[in-house]
Amino acid sequence: MDTNPPAGSEFETSCITFPNIATNALFQQGPWAGREIDVDVPWFIRALRGAIQRIDWDTARQDVQRFLPTSEQAGLREWKTELYLYQTERLEQ
Repeated sequence: MDTNPPAGSEFETSCITFPNIATNALFQQGPWAGREIDVDVPWFIRALRGAIQRIDWDTARQDVQRFLPTSEQAGLREWKTELYLYQTERLEQ
């Protein structure tokens, strides 16, 4: 949003949907850069499942643990592939 538009400019409202944002972002960077991808719910779920399964959760816990107070670190033990795949299944419902 331009908070100091030039004289003579007009106000315009538009909506960018998630699939459009995701498609454009994926086209620009990352493993899908330069590829035309039709981002829809089934594609998103497949990509999310793949990412969840590739994560080394022990390493992820260690990376995050140092940023949490000791009192909050116990929750990191729940960070497991099964938990996040379960949450992904819930997205499909």
